[in-house]
Amino acid sequence: MKHPSHKIEKAVSALELPYGILGGAHIELCSNREVNIDGCGGILEYDEGLVRVNASGQVICIYGRGLHISCLCTDQCTVKGYITRLEFA
Repeated sequence: MKHPSHKIEKAVSALELPYGILGGAHIELCSNREVNIDGCGGILEYDEGLVRVNASGQVICIYGRGLHISCLCTDQCTVKGYITRLEFA
């Protein structure tokens, strides 16, 4: 018997929905000045050069200058500043 998540992944693929729409993190980068993360599970590290975010089982590292968290809600966060690099760990 196949795992139920296999059926969900197959349906998402057939409907051509974005990967991760059913439980993964959704990341939106606005130029190099702002990143919005839906599916944020908490801030792991925060200073003006690096913000590390736990997001749906992976860590997203945002590097740059003058970084600050402008919005932090239950499962969303917005980081603003001069973003130079995103990394997934």
